[in-house]
Order: sequence, then structure tokens, then C-alpha cells
Amino acid sequence: MTKYGPIKEALKVDQSFAKPVARQPGEALIRIHSSSVNPVDWKILEGHAKDLFPIEKFPHVLGMDLCGTIESFSDSDTASNAKAEFDLKVGDSVFAMLRKGGLADYCVVDVKHLVKMPHNLSYMEAGTMPLVCVTSYQALFQVGKLTKGQKVLILGGSAATGLAGVQLAKRAGAQVAVTCSARNAALVKSLGADTIIDYRSNDWAESLKGQDYDLVFDAVGDENAYIRSAQVLKRGGHFVTIIGSKGDDTSAPESKGIEFNWWLAQPNRTHLEDIKKAVEEGTLKPKIHAVYPLTDLHRAMEENKTGHAVGKIAITMV
Repeated sequence: MTKYGPIKEALKVDQSFAKPVARQPGEALIRIHSSSVNPVDWKILEGHAKDLFPIEKFPHVLGMDLCGTIESFSDSDTASNAKAEFDLKVGDSVFAMLRKGGLADYCVVDVKHLVKMPHNLSYMEAGTMPLVCVTSYQALFQVGKLTKGQKVLILGGSAATGLAGVQLAKRAGAQVAVTCSARNAALVKSLGADTIIDYRSNDWAESLKGQDYDLVFDAVGDENAYIRSAQVLKRGGHFVTIIGSKGDDTSAPESKGIEFNWWLAQPNRTHLEDIKKAVEEGTLKPKIHAVYPLTDLHRAMEENKTGHAVGKIAITMV
């Protein structure tokens, strides 16, 4: 990323940069095998997220997902601590959620963010999972307080974050309703959705009116979702969005004690460890929409920006 602007003008793929060096205590150098494109990448690129993700200087390397191998540690103490605390050593295959740097051949990462990748996934598959899975995990359980036997509505059930959310909620023993288009209904049903609402022909707020759901998780920024959630949620229920706004007249949800929660996922090793466990159990599976080499990053971002991808767009480096 050379500046703020349109993808074709502001994004440059240049693999001639010198390999970075892990210099600070607690750092590891990762040889990246795969990453993925997320909507936040092109939003940062086009300047729509300056407040959330300020860029100190250009060029800036985008990418919040990473899967690769540990090439080196910054020093012997870091190597010893990584082995003792996290069972990590040079040569281990790892994945991580980052704030930047994943769309590159190499990246320096804080060791505490690294988790050994699931043994039953390829590098390409594992590189698509950290951000969307951690986002859904935190929205559902940390913020939304979802527990076994409760009911959750996921808006955008066939978006990448929504697909992760469906699987994680079912793993926790929740009853899951989702919105998606008719063409993606079979997919979300196969992943465990109990109730599927075609958003093109039905109003989810009317369809689930009075059913006392415990949580509404808005993964797509549905229009006036917080206000409309008052028809669906029980008194004191939870509303969590990762992209939507609160709206104007919020008296209906507020009168029922429903708080508006806007959530930005935070790197969390413990959460990623549990996500790895879910993958290895077989209760959480990646859904890949398309695969591009890093050299075709422009095309990958343009496709992601259409909003029509079902699952993740993977980026491979080797």
C-alpha cells in the first residue's frame, strides 16, 4: 500500500523488499505461506478506516491473517521462552491474527500471538481462518455472552464471518438462526443452522418477532439492525455488530434493556487456541471461495469488494 486510494492506484505488489529481521525481545520471523483478503483490507486502503487503523507511514503492508513457519527468533531468551510457554520452535507451522503485515512473504510477529496451525488443514486453508474466526468467537461469547441452549440470530450467515459464527455457535450448543440468500441456504444448513431466512424475500425481524432470542450478531451491517432487533430479542438480550451503526430512534431496544455493542476483534492467543481445537475436532471448517497468488492481490481485493464471495479469498505465497 503506497497511499490511500483506489485499489488499482494505491496497491502495489513488490516482492523485492529486504527480508525483515526480528530484533525486539519476544519477536519471531515468519516465512508466510498463506494469508487472505478481508473487507477491512480494502477499506483501510481506500481510507475508510483511518480512525480505527491509522497508518504512520507508507509503504504499509496490509493483511490480518497469517499462516507460515517460524524461521527465527529475535534472541536466545525469546526462543527459550517460546518453547517453555507456547511449545514453539524454529520450523513450526503456525497461524495468527495480526493488525498488519500478513500479505507479504515474511513478517515479524510477537510470539504471544502465534499458535500452531491445525494439523488437519493445509497452509492455504489455515491462512483464511484467524480474523473471521476470532471475530465471531469474541462477538458471540465474549461480548454476546452466548451459552449452551440459548438462541442466536446471525445476520449475514453466508459471509465469511457468519459462516464461522454458525459453526462456533452450534459447537457451543446454541440454537442458530441466520439470514442469507436462497442460493446459500443449503450451505449454512449443512454447517448447522436451524432456521434460515431468505433476506431477499423475508424480513427477519417480522419472521422471528416475539421469539425472545438471546443474541443478535450482525456480521454484515444490516440496515437499522439494532432498532429492529427489539422485535426479536428478549428483554436484556444482547446485540453485537462488527460493521453496523446504531441508527436514529433507538427507543425500542433501549426500552427493553438491549445494549448496542460495536465490536472490533482483538488478537487473543487463548481464543485462537480454542478455534484450533474446534478445527481439529471437526466442528469448524474453512470455506474457500477463491485462491489467488500474492502477485494477483489486486484481483483478489476487487473480488472481495464485490461482496459476493461465499467464504474466504485465500492468498498463497509459496
